[in-house]
Amino acid sequence: LKLLFEMGQHIDDVQDTGSPLCRNIARNWSYEPDGSLKARGWRPGQGHADAADTFGNRWPNIIVEVAYTESETHVRARAMDWLDTATNPNNGVQQVIVIKIGDRMRVGGHRTMRAFRFERGVDAAANPVQAIEFGNHGPGNGATIAGRDGMQLHIPVASMYFPIAPPDGLPGPFLLDLFYVRRTIEEAF
Repeated sequence: LKLLFEMGQHIDDVQDTGSPLCRNIARNWSYEPDGSLKARGWRPGQGHADAADTFGNRWPNIIVEVAYTESETHVRARAMDWLDTATNPNNGVQQVIVIKIGDRMRVGGHRTMRAFRFERGVDAAANPVQAIEFGNHGPGNGATIAGRDGMQLHIPVASMYFPIAPPDGLPGPFLLDLFYVRRTIEEAF
């Protein structure tokens, strides 16, 4: 997952945490993300109000969810739940990226593919902050080549590092090129 982000020499700053079970005690729910990333370092410890689980692990900085049969309404609700983690906003989930794959084939054997980026601290009405149709039905047939304008999610650098300050000189934002996501989906189907 972390290899999809353009981080250069700072790629080892980030841990691909897979799918850890996260429990939001205050909201009484437990979820496992499809994928997640967090910066190496700070761990709140057992019993800390901002811990993601009973072992004292921290919340991932970025959650990735892949939705196939779920509705966009359900996707939005789940993203908002993820963003409402930790009592201190700097310690909770900062970004939620959702890849919504259409569950019905379209004419020509293609599926719709949409990417949504939700951001902590943004009013629910303004979330997602980015929504891109990157499948065959997107503008210009979507993300058909790497680096295509309008086919990248822009992740603020600070979101990857909270609550730790990002290293000096790190260019930003991080780009998640949807060409690679599309290629992975098409190979899977």
